[in-house]
Amino acid sequence: MKSRFLLGIISCIGLALVYFFQKYNYAGLIHSIIPILDLEDRSQVFVINKIIRFLLNDSLAIMLVHSIFLNKSYTKFVFLVQFFGFFTLLCPYLYLKVVVGTGNGPLISFLHRLIINPTLILLTIPAFYYQRKNE
Repeated sequence: MKSRFLLGIISCIGLALVYFFQKYNYAGLIHSIIPILDLEDRSQVFVINKIIRFLLNDSLAIMLVHSIFLNKSYTKFVFLVQFFGFFTLLCPYLYLKVVVGTGNGPLISFLHRLIINPTLILLTIPAFYYQRKNE
């Protein structure tokens, strides 16, 4: 019970830190460790930063779901939601933002909020709670 509570607290603090440091340059950190990135290419830096932020947010949200329910099938389902979000939402978002560029403001704005915030995963918490209540 203690480790479950601690895991939940760590994931909430982690989600808050990712939010507070949302302008942090993760690509610069990666480049300082492994100098393979071209930091002059703003689109490359943008893509790396968004992917890392997506993975951090969703991984911490998965940890939160796991700490709340301690159910392997729920955790597996949430991983599937993360993969769905990565391939069907993040990839088109990055394409629209980097390749297409301007002229798609409202679409990109809503897609950005859905992707970068762990919305899909956090929506599973009330669904799992409702399912458990009805079992």
